[in-house]
Amino acid sequence: MAEKQIPEAAKKKLDSLFGALSIVSENTHVFLCDMCYDYSRWAKELVETFELPSEYMYEAGNIWEGYIHPDDREEYRRGIDAIFSGKDTQHDFQYRAQLPNGEYAVCTCRGLVIHDENGNPAYFGGSIRNHSQKNHIDNLTGLPNQYGFFAELERCIKAKKPFLVGMGGVSKMTEINEVLGYHVGNLLLQYIGRYLKEHLAVGDSVFRLDG
Repeated sequence: MAEKQIPEAAKKKLDSLFGALSIVSENTHVFLCDMCYDYSRWAKELVETFELPSEYMYEAGNIWEGYIHPDDREEYRRGIDAIFSGKDTQHDFQYRAQLPNGEYAVCTCRGLVIHDENGNPAYFGGSIRNHSQKNHIDNLTGLPNQYGFFAELERCIKAKKPFLVGMGGVSKMTEINEVLGYHVGNLLLQYIGRYLKEHLAVGDSVFRLDG
């Protein structure tokens, strides 16, 4: 456990920055560390995939090291030590991380140090791409796709969490594309996706499936 406990104000700022990073991430899992307290927030999907202790962790670098393949740990540790000692400001490394079933997934981790107004290192943030995981995002609408849908179902079933599924479609979508063009059809799908997201209850999700 880190010596200093992070104040609530610093935790709220971390959450705010983490949210901004998550919006611009694409097919990757975001992490952000307050370097003063060595306190991090990691993407929920990454936590669930590797069964990490929590989305919020002190000394997350040490915890994550325990998941990394023994042959990759020395280079990983050198990279993390260089970041926290101030020798490096960027991190770009590929390694193998162990899944709950004992298999290893190849991951690429890219991150950089964010400095405060005085030039001191304040945050270390970036993303981890799990190359064994299929793309869960629909490129047109930005919504989770069928892989994300089934992953969410599996998560709810494992957690024994009750859920309801509703499905809908656009009537005569083929005719819309043929008469008005695919550009209009794509705009329609994007509009529907935004509308559904804006009108969902907290905790609900919307997905774009095939067909």
